[in-house]
Amino acid sequence: MKHTYIDITQLVHWPGRLTGIPRVMNELAARYADAKYTSFVTWDHRTSSFYELDIEKSLSRRGEGIFYKMAAERNPDDRLVDAGMGLFNFAKRIGHKIKQLKPGLYTKIASRFNQTILSVQGKTMAAKAGDDLFILWGEWADESYRQAVINVHNMGVSIVHIVYDMLPIVTPQYSGHSTDSMSHYYREVIPLSRLVLSISESTKRDLITWLEKEKLSKPVVKTFRLGDDFSFVKPQKPQHAAFRNKDVPFILCVGTIEARKNHTLLYYVYKLAKERGIVLPGIVAVGRKGWQSDDIYNIITSDPDTKDLFLLMTDTSDEELAWLYDNCLFTVYPSFYEGWGLPVAESIMHGKVSLASDTSSIPEIAGGLIDYFSPYSADECLAMIQKLLVPGRLRQAEERIEKYKKTSWDDTFHQVQSHMEGQYGK
Repeated sequence: MKHTYIDITQLVHWPGRLTGIPRVMNELAARYADAKYTSFVTWDHRTSSFYELDIEKSLSRRGEGIFYKMAAERNPDDRLVDAGMGLFNFAKRIGHKIKQLKPGLYTKIASRFNQTILSVQGKTMAAKAGDDLFILWGEWADESYRQAVINVHNMGVSIVHIVYDMLPIVTPQYSGHSTDSMSHYYREVIPLSRLVLSISESTKRDLITWLEKEKLSKPVVKTFRLGDDFSFVKPQKPQHAAFRNKDVPFILCVGTIEARKNHTLLYYVYKLAKERGIVLPGIVAVGRKGWQSDDIYNIITSDPDTKDLFLLMTDTSDEELAWLYDNCLFTVYPSFYEGWGLPVAESIMHGKVSLASDTSSIPEIAGGLIDYFSPYSADECLAMIQKLLVPGRLRQAEERIEKYKKTSWDDTFHQVQSHMEGQYGK
């Protein structure tokens, strides 16, 4: 019987709250967890092998370590392994002392023991010809991973790959060193895939255009829509002093603080408003600090014209974010490029209007139910913000988004399954 191995390496190693791609991986993995003839694997670069995971522990206890499946059989006379395990357990018992005295040495020893035990006792992926390796997010910066995927393909295993965006290739100015590694990986792996799943028509177009430009073989590429029935948590008001008075109106912007997300535009919008004598509500920007974000962060927080109007929150909990969505006037999303744009869907699902840029995949989310502006035009963005501040206009816009048809993550899962089985339309 055909077996599907699902690679969730990035998910089990993800350190923080689940946003963006890791959230998508988690939603799909949770639904595949009960599927027959399905196993989950993670790549270990130290041993250059895929190992099977205990998916229940891996999802419920994410962040506590990697929960591998152990090989069913081992030689009881393997005294080397027994000795290694005994020494490892001893090291764990006195680990706190070693860690205090020599933290670097402790980390090195613990890693080496983990590697030894894993290589001997870990259950490696046993994919065979006719099986699938479903890559939810490839380790495209790891040369050994790329070669392992090629080797698996050469064994007759079919590669199925999700492509979320073409950001490092289409907009290298926002990606730094990752452009070359992604291009190299995609040149080698994507043409070998029997199926590529894209999360938007925009990403699909970008991928096919690039493959044609590179004169590479084009696999079958299908799109699926991300779910937006988010499991909302109990809202909790942030402790920041700015929220002591709940009645102070504010606009919300959610997304990593970096050049691609275009917080610079919002800065210019508020500078333009100041120049024209236009009074705007304050803006709360929620997101971790990303690549090369220091300049815009420092400009916004030190400019006398804007520092009291912007609140940049880089460490916000899910509960606090839910409160911010519930209590904002509306949201604005000025990103230059997205594979999808989950904050727009999040905003609508909270009943909040989103003003968004008109580029890449973003208009696919809500179509004509919301208004769009050029991410290069502070004038357009300012005009749309002003429009929503006219009495009665915001309520009209809220009535429009009530027509939004949500997509459940179960729907997303069924789309993915059907594509993999060759049954789902275009």
